[in-house]
Amino acid sequence: MITKPVEIIKASDRELLKHSKENLLSLSLEEMKAIQKYFKKNHRNPTDLELETIAQTWSEHCKHKTLTGIIEYKESPHASPAITRNGKRLYNNLLKETVFKATQELDKKWCISVLRTMRE
Repeated sequence: MITKPVEIIKASDRELLKHSKENLLSLSLEEMKAIQKYFKKNHRNPTDLELETIAQTWSEHCKHKTLTGIIEYKESPHASPAITRNGKRLYNNLLKETVFKATQELDKKWCISVLRTMRE
């Protein structure tokens, strides 16, 4: 496979978003800027293959963006009042407040990592 460099080191915010959209990377401006910062620090532009790999790693499937976002959950009317407020529960990061929290509370030697993300 032949790869080619992608000029992002000097790209503007608009150009970064345009590249993400046109190449179906589905990366936000924040994510594109993080990539840009990394490659600026390394004094080179990424290849198209490197960008695609990063995009796949940060995809909904691999990183679970939805689960790390703010989620408002409406409980059933029979839920414990200690868990909800006005029938709703707000998670600032659903994954950290459920799966990661439970993993830490288990505190088992055999449980090293559960769904770790690149942003931790």
